[in-house]
Amino acid sequence: SFLLKVKGDSLKDAYIFSGDVVIVNPNIQPLKGHFVVAILDDAAVVKRFFKKKESIELHSENPEFQPIIIEKKYENFKIVGVVVGVYRSMERKVG
Repeated sequence: SFLLKVKGDSLKDAYIFSGDVVIVNPNIQPLKGHFVVAILDDAAVVKRFFKKKESIELHSENPEFQPIIIEKKYENFKIVGVVVGVYRSMERKVG
């Protein structure tokens, strides 16, 4: 497992905020609706996973963000793990 610090507010409606740390298991196969960490064009993103017939969709939990649609031939994409937990310091303000 590994830890990844979240930046941005694309997951705010799932109560995952900028500055939170997600706990990621690289050995779990993602299922529909899991939060995953993906590498997309050399950047790590944390999004909700949906596999479609011809693509993969990564959804934010904030209506201000559009889904990221990954076509099967997209080369600069890799899912590196499934989020299994969130750590938040109680000393930090959220929101």
